[in-house]
Amino acid sequence: FIFLGILIFSVYGIGKILLNAKAGLLAVFIATMYPFTYLLSRHYFLDFPLMAMVTAAIYFSLKSKQVEKWYNYLIFAVLLALSLLIKRTAVFFILPFVAYLITSNKNKRYILILLVSGILLYPWYGAKFLLNMKNYLSSLSSMSYSNTISQENLWFTIPGLLYYFKAIIFMQTTIIYFIIFVISVVICFRNKFKYIWLMLLWIFIPYIFFTFISIKSERYTMPYLPAIAIITAIGIDLIKNAKIKNVTIIFVICY
Repeated sequence: FIFLGILIFSVYGIGKILLNAKAGLLAVFIATMYPFTYLLSRHYFLDFPLMAMVTAAIYFSLKSKQVEKWYNYLIFAVLLALSLLIKRTAVFFILPFVAYLITSNKNKRYILILLVSGILLYPWYGAKFLLNMKNYLSSLSSMSYSNTISQENLWFTIPGLLYYFKAIIFMQTTIIYFIIFVISVVICFRNKFKYIWLMLLWIFIPYIFFTFISIKSERYTMPYLPAIAIITAIGIDLIKNAKIKNVTIIFVICY
């Protein structure tokens, strides 16, 4: 329940920063109602804690941009490090927001993020890499191809390319939630929503990375489910017709 609380706080915070509190609340409801969120929150895998910590890190990256106080940068740096300590693949989910913070920051406080995160990560990753460089590199290469992996999971096959697409529709969310998400993306573009590309990169970068990895699991891409929920909530809230908006909200809640 600790990580569920972190997830709820972070999803709400992101929705509020990007649009308003109503979008944040709706995003929390959608994210926690996804079948895969419910399922993994009751299993002892690292993926649910990773999703919560990645979302928290992204929230404080946006908070750092909104309120440029040193403690927001410090919290983001700590959460970034903790996410990477849970799983190194966290970097692919958080990378767009780190880049956004660095490129849009004029006071160079991002140096604090890199410094603090580096200090926290070095005892594990630094020592592990230096002492086991050969094994580390071979493990990376084994992720991309293995003769023992099913040929259907290889990226150059149709099933491999569509693996995570089907996972989103049939396991992580539902086909109805996915259709509403796609419509919400269109609405965001039509309304020229400022952060739509940043949010989509939260999904696209890890999606592409994990597609090219032969070892596949629906759990690996779980940390981008909050992005799907937040975009869906924002798209619904941007609907100009009040009746259509209210009916859509009621449908999402009842569904």
